[in-house]
Amino acid sequence: MYKKKLILLIPYRKRVGFDKDYLEKFLTYMNEFLNNLTSSFSIYIIEQDNDLPFNRGLLLNIGFLELEKIKTNNEIYYYCFHNIDTYPINNSITKSYLYTDTIRNLYENGILIINANLFKTINGFPNNMWGWGSEDYCLNHRYKIKGITIENLNKNNCFHEDKNNNITNSSYNKFNSSIIMFNNTGLNNCIYNCEIIDNWIKIF
Repeated sequence: MYKKKLILLIPYRKRVGFDKDYLEKFLTYMNEFLNNLTSSFSIYIIEQDNDLPFNRGLLLNIGFLELEKIKTNNEIYYYCFHNIDTYPINNSITKSYLYTDTIRNLYENGILIINANLFKTINGFPNNMWGWGSEDYCLNHRYKIKGITIENLNKNNCFHEDKNNNITNSSYNKFNSSIIMFNNTGLNNCIYNCEIIDNWIKIF
């Protein structure tokens, strides 16, 4: 009998307004929210600890690869890619965090639930999206290429706190090439150095 377990992956880096106190507030909220739903979940922080522009897609690829290494043979992990500034606020959305064989988009890709096999099928996010930007758009195109349907839910069930992360020119410049290079950038060629302490994955 396989045990299904929800893994929240939180891409993170320290920046103005989003320090560890803010992170602690988010974790407290999400732990309480998910404890009302299931006891089978874990939350992992994937922190980018270098001077490079933020790369959300790469962080989530790394978190996914590291967690897939540690699951046991009788476990099925399914993943929630969850931004730190987006909160579920409506009880009607609670069951949307349960296991799915498809992809659930709870809030404009800021809360995205996907099972491991589908994420492998699309080769994850592109690794070369530096700066806040279009890694989500590339992911959507990868779904379409593979004929995968996304279940888009009512975003009014969530609260998004930060509106300042504008898409950068550097991200747009690589958008088309990343779609074309479907097999050349993603889970299959992540190169990284990391340190894992408990539920914290630090990327250097």
